[in-house]
Amino acid sequence: MIKLLVFALLVVPLSSSQDAPPAPQTGRIEGIVRNEAGTAEPSITLHLSKVDSHIKLGTMRHEVSDKAGRFAFEKVKWGSYRVYATSEKDYYPDSTFAFYSGTTAPLVDIAAASPNGSVEITLGPKAGAVVGTVIDKVSREPVLPRFRLAVRSDPTRWMETSVPSKFRILLPSATDITLEVSSPGYQRWYYNNASDASGSTPLRVNASEERNLIIELIPSKDSSRKSPPN
Repeated sequence: MIKLLVFALLVVPLSSSQDAPPAPQTGRIEGIVRNEAGTAEPSITLHLSKVDSHIKLGTMRHEVSDKAGRFAFEKVKWGSYRVYATSEKDYYPDSTFAFYSGTTAPLVDIAAASPNGSVEITLGPKAGAVVGTVIDKVSREPVLPRFRLAVRSDPTRWMETSVPSKFRILLPSATDITLEVSSPGYQRWYYNNASDASGSTPLRVNASEERNLIIELIPSKDSSRKSPPN
C-alpha cells in the first residue's frame, strides 16, 4: 500500500504539467493618429503589415481610429510590424505605397519580453487628385484603363493601378508626376496628349486640389476590340 501511494504522488505533478495551457504568443499594438497640426484624427484606416512578410494587401489586417483618434490591434503574433494610415476621402493617401511620401512607417516589435507596443502616427502631407473618365475616342464608349504614375525627380517612386473608366487617383501634392494610360487594343496615352513619353509634360497638383481629365484612347489599327462599359 505504501509503494502504491508513493507512485501516485509522483504521477500527479507530471499529469498537472501536461495539462498546463501553453504560454500566449500574441500581444497588442495600440496608438493614436494625428494630423500635421497635432489634432487627433477619427475614422482613419490603419493597416498592420509584418516586416519581411509576403502578405498580400488584400489580407492585411486593418482597424479604424475612433473619435479620439485611437486604435488597437489585438492578438498580434510575435514579430516586427509597420503601421500605415490612409483616408482617401480626406486626401490622405495609402502610405503603404512609397510613391506618395517616400517615408518609412513606424516600426513596432512584439515579443514575449514586450507583448504590448505603442505608436503615434502623424498624417500628411495631404495629396491632390486626378479625376475623370477614360473613353474610346471613336465610339465614345467607356474604357477600362491601367495607369502608370511616377515621381519625375525620382523614378523609383512609381505606382501602377487598374481603375474603372470613371476614376479618382490621389497624387503626391506639389510634385511633378509623369502619367501614362494603357488598355489592351488601344494606343498608349501620355499626359497632355503627347505622342510618346519624351514629349509628355508632368502633371502637378496642390494639396486637396482635384484636376479633371477626359482621356480619349485611340484604338490600335490592328484591333477592333471594344472595352465593356463600366
